Amino acid sequence: MRYADTSRGRPFSKDPAVVRFNDHYLMYYSVPPFKDGRENDGWCIGIAQSTNLDQWTKVGELLPTQQCDQKGLCAPGALVRNNQVHLFYQTYGNGPKDAICHAVSDDGITFERNPTNPIFSPTGNWNS
Repeated sequence: MRYADTSRGRPFSKDPAVVRFNDHYLMYYSVPPFKDGRENDGWCIGIAQSTNLDQWTKVGELLPTQQCDQKGLCAPGALVRNNQVHLFYQTYGNGPKDAICHAVSDDGITFERNPTNPIFSPTGNWNS
């Protein structure tokens, strides 16, 4: 399997997480900023789909929408439970205040954020 998202000008797909969902596979991965001065230009999560784990098509992005992830989000981890995709990801760009967030989807592409995000915020000297 080889896939690289070229939407930011160069092939890049970091931290991939792949799940089988219904009759296809979904890959969630970190995508870097555009770096062209646009508003809210931080890391985000790309979403690609495949039926064979070989050919992939980008089908969406999870962009910052909550206060805790406004500087960016990345490093997705996905699991399927009760016919929903649960996505766990880290906020990015907040240094020792970065945290873990959660979102859930019925279709694997459109996610509803957990209103209690972040679901885990580290404390102590070990976190940064």
